[in-house]
Amino acid sequence: MAKLYPITTAHNHDEVYAKIGEGGVTDHGALTGLGDNDHPQYLLTTGKAADSDKLDGLDSTDFGRPVFLVTPLTSTAWDGDAFSTIAKTLIDLSAVFGAPPAIKAILAEYSIKDSGSSNGTCRLVLSPNNINMTGVHLMGSPTNNHFATSNAIIPCDVNGDIYYQIVASGTNTMTIYIQILGYWL
Repeated sequence: MAKLYPITTAHNHDEVYAKIGEGGVTDHGALTGLGDNDHPQYLLTTGKAADSDKLDGLDSTDFGRPVFLVTPLTSTAWDGDAFSTIAKTLIDLSAVFGAPPAIKAILAEYSIKDSGSSNGTCRLVLSPNNINMTGVHLMGSPTNNHFATSNAIIPCDVNGDIYYQIVASGTNTMTIYIQILGYWL
């Protein structure tokens, strides 16, 4: 009786036994199972973003896909209009800026100036919720009537919208500009 030796005939290393000189594959292209992912602990060469959660345990598809704009999204409601103090108020980003619905976050550039900002309390707050004074704060300049400008990533609510809150020094004393430089789908 001939002795049987293990040989590999498939990429997934399944062993089969054959007599010497019988069967087996001599051409690597003839192996079966080459498309199988038999080693899921390793990153594949394609689909790296979705596969990278193996590195840090986070589902990278939750972060969304960034879209950076050549021409920022602007709005006539946020192009230098004068504002007074106002409690948290929703901005429907689709209706006001033309952003896609249900985006996850925006990259915003925003500027404020207030005629009484030297008192130290003037600010614009942008956030994904309707909770008083929570979110990203832009403080007014310590010099009256000088612009303070910043960029920030602002998370959106489930509908793809944000809230704003204004603390102004008086009636229609704060001038505000907001533009969207990008967003996450």
